[in-house]
Amino acid sequence: MLKRVGNLWKNKRVFSWVLYDVGNSAFATTIMAAVLPVFYYDVAGAGLDESVASSYWGYSQSIAVLIVAVLAPILGAISDYSSAKKKFLRFFAFMGIIASVLLAFVGEGDYILASVLLIVGTIGFSGGNVFYDAFLPEIAKKESIDKISAAGFAWGYIGGGILLAINILMIMKYEWFGLKDATIASQLSFASVGVWWLIFAIPLLKNVHEEKKAIPKRDCSYIKIGFGRVRSTFKEIKQYKQLLIFLLAFWMYNDGISTIIKMATIYGKDIGIDTNSLITALLITQFVGIPFTFFF
Repeated sequence: MLKRVGNLWKNKRVFSWVLYDVGNSAFATTIMAAVLPVFYYDVAGAGLDESVASSYWGYSQSIAVLIVAVLAPILGAISDYSSAKKKFLRFFAFMGIIASVLLAFVGEGDYILASVLLIVGTIGFSGGNVFYDAFLPEIAKKESIDKISAAGFAWGYIGGGILLAINILMIMKYEWFGLKDATIASQLSFASVGVWWLIFAIPLLKNVHEEKKAIPKRDCSYIKIGFGRVRSTFKEIKQYKQLLIFLLAFWMYNDGISTIIKMATIYGKDIGIDTNSLITALLITQFVGIPFTFFF
């Protein structure tokens, strides 16, 4: 592990790429999985029936995922055609960063605002990852692409886990930080995600540059080009049965895990599990993931 860390430091582009995962993983831990679900249930959804609050949370997540599923292939095709991955990454990253900070202003009964910001933030997080992942083949050699990808995941666990631990401490021991109550501490934790994400995004935006390539002349809009390239891809993929099966299997497996991550805490609240126990379990899971990502 130490050898890999040393190698990352030597390659500025690779290290900057990995750092972005350290930053944006805080959105996945604090906002998607741990703190916001509890806050949504107890504060933003105050006045709603308990099962209704859980349902609204699930609907909000589903809407965000659906929008990303529709947009991602189109945007990916457009970015490949126009050599604009970095522009799209910057746009979606700042969308997620701003949404995270604005969650600090969600108060009691503001479940609609919380849902809207969650959807916007999730689109920013997931949309940014599309273009973040697209940089991997450009910064890594073919023989090392798997190791660098694993390093991104592992350091993402570290970054997301560190900020989550700080935020949990701030919520549980809010008086240590001079805060009035756990609600204010939770709101500050959302803002901290945006700041953390921004800090660790700066190296990538500064040091990772897109490969220059000739952009073909176009006689129609980028949107039409995007739809056309996606349509062409779907036609061609039918010729590769094993690839199609793999993509379908990954889709079901990965989205199943994603659903568990996003719904576990609020489901636990709904059936009466103690908040501190839920968040502590998630924190333990976060740090267990670090060594096993490297082992994998």
